[in-house]
Amino acid sequence: MNKTLSRYIGLDLLKCTGLTLVVLTLTLTTLGIIEPLRKQGLDASQVFLIFTITLPVMLSFTLPFAALFAACFVYGRFSQDNEFLASKASGISIFSLLRPAICLGIAVTVTSLCLSNFLAPIMARRGADAITNNIRGLMCRKLASNGFLSFKGMTIHADRVHQYDDRPYDKLQGVVVVKSKNDDSGDVEIMSAKSARTQFGINHKTLRAFVNITLDEAVIVSSSDPSVRTQTTCPLESVSFDRRIKEKPAWYSWAELQERLVDPSKSITVQQTIVEIQQAVCNDIFVKHIRDELKARGQYDKLTRHDARYIIKAPHAEPGGSGELILKASTGEKPLLIEIIELDNGKPKNKITASNAIIKMTWDAFTKKPEISLTLDQDVKSTDLTTSHPGEIAKAKGLNSLEYGQIRIPDDVAAKIADVTPHEAYHNIDGLTGNEAIRKKLSTLKNKHVVRLIMDIEAEKHMRLAFGVSCLLMVMLGGVLGLIFKGGQFVSALFTSTVPAATVVITILMGKNLAQNPDVMRLDGPSGSLSLGVIVIWGGIGLLTVATGLIYWRVSKK
Repeated sequence: MNKTLSRYIGLDLLKCTGLTLVVLTLTLTTLGIIEPLRKQGLDASQVFLIFTITLPVMLSFTLPFAALFAACFVYGRFSQDNEFLASKASGISIFSLLRPAICLGIAVTVTSLCLSNFLAPIMARRGADAITNNIRGLMCRKLASNGFLSFKGMTIHADRVHQYDDRPYDKLQGVVVVKSKNDDSGDVEIMSAKSARTQFGINHKTLRAFVNITLDEAVIVSSSDPSVRTQTTCPLESVSFDRRIKEKPAWYSWAELQERLVDPSKSITVQQTIVEIQQAVCNDIFVKHIRDELKARGQYDKLTRHDARYIIKAPHAEPGGSGELILKASTGEKPLLIEIIELDNGKPKNKITASNAIIKMTWDAFTKKPEISLTLDQDVKSTDLTTSHPGEIAKAKGLNSLEYGQIRIPDDVAAKIADVTPHEAYHNIDGLTGNEAIRKKLSTLKNKHVVRLIMDIEAEKHMRLAFGVSCLLMVMLGGVLGLIFKGGQFVSALFTSTVPAATVVITILMGKNLAQNPDVMRLDGPSGSLSLGVIVIWGGIGLLTVATGLIYWRVSKK
């Protein structure tokens, strides 16, 4: 009789759990994830792909609550129909009646732990990749709906957006670009064009998206230069920006969580900052190399572009921003200007003088290779040395600045920066540079961001374990509460299951937030410090355990 009754209750539990699971998962997945993403520019095939990828992730959360509701509903109906009273009269113990609920709780616990620690992280990462792989569609839709896109130091306005399926770029019409310099000067450059080509992409190694913009028939005005310039084709420097979804500890499998705790530098978000530090070190080496050469020899002649070579003479040279060397003329009655001789195949071609110049090394967002530019921006005069009648070409044209891009990196600098690897930048910064700003950035990374990452990983580990253990407790408690309150109706079962579900959700989320907060008190013990948030997480599980035991004991004594 016990086996027949257990089979009867077990089948009801499975049917009710399955139905509730389907409804709850589909509702939350569609309303909470798919619909917001669809509005951001995902097409039908990508929406379906995200839906299938998201299901295992959502199942790890909805399965326990579906089983809890099913236990409350089935056992509530069992008690409401007086079957519980008949079973007690027949000598069937409470533990025999609740055996199907205990078995369901164990199955849900094992399934939840497997999903949250193995399958769900993999699928969550794939879902994030599917979204970021469509960064082009997302950005174009946002540009079309809002009329503008804002990045670090740049804002793009466009009247119309044309997205092509058969081309690697998209076309904009009625374009205005507002670009600010990354320094304290406050200079702003405004560029307008009838059309422009944009190319969005993503570097999967650094989790950074980038955009390349090429303006056609551009008109350019700068706040530091009132003159108007025109340029037939104006390619702008690649702009890098964070992708929409950042890497999270929830993406890690259990083995990856352990690996990141041992070596946090393997985290992609940490690697991204390490790459930035590596590039800053290389920039510092480049600037120091040219500055030292100018001081020692009075000139620098190792910058080349195509077949041209530049001999630079500057009275003063000082570091500017990252990768910038600022050249200045001397002051006095007879000031010495910056002088640049352009050689073509070894023969002098042009002589350019200016009061200010900047040599700058930047890094391409896509290729991750250095790029060097030379800009002269005050009192620029260019003399043609190939004619018998030299003339001030630049001055005659009314230009106030000259810029040379695509300059090759000098061999001496290339040899030095080749030894600057991300591993060396993270573990041996003192041997690479004496720049305090770079050292401070690395110190901030290690003492703030890495510490925060470790705390996030610890909180994620305890949350997964606690949530898995709570599955068994919630299902067991749901069955007993259903017997006590006779919650055989949908509404009564819903309200009955809310109490243990709310207890678990509130304590785990509150504990996780506390564990992720570096300002929250940590208790020192023999095996290390313990976060107050971890205590709250397991305190809620302990409270649920005590409540389950007491209610079981009370029901069994009746």
